Amino acid sequence: WDRLALSGAEVGLVFCTLILLTGPIWAKPVWGHWWVWDLRLTSTLVLWFIYVAYLFLRAFVIGSDAARTLASVYGIVGTAAIPFVYYAVDLARGSTLHPSSPAREGLPGLMAATWVVAAVALLLVFAYLLVRRLEVARLEAQLLAREPAR
Repeated sequence: WDRLALSGAEVGLVFCTLILLTGPIWAKPVWGHWWVWDLRLTSTLVLWFIYVAYLFLRAFVIGSDAARTLASVYGIVGTAAIPFVYYAVDLARGSTLHPSSPAREGLPGLMAATWVVAAVALLLVFAYLLVRRLEVARLEAQLLAREPAR
């Protein structure tokens, strides 16, 4: 579970970083600004900091079971922020620049199909990267333990 948590946080940080870097590219022509302190944007930035803090925590408290437990508790608490980011638009109740979720609002035919294909594709990319990172973590653990490869 420890390797899964670390791998998931690393891949999650990559996705969160991509969102924070590509979002302003779309925002500038639409909103006229690269960044606005919208609830969705701000909560995504907070999530990014949670990921970074978790990875720093993992990097600096290596070894002991207490350190792993602390990182695990922080990871669980940090994971609770994800639904907040997802539902931030609903929580803002109209005071946000972001549209409502396409899954709840409904989209016209071709747009809905495109959204579903894109969402599934991103989920598959995430899963692929997570599996690859887990394999790297397993190999790292084998090297550290000086176990022969299977």
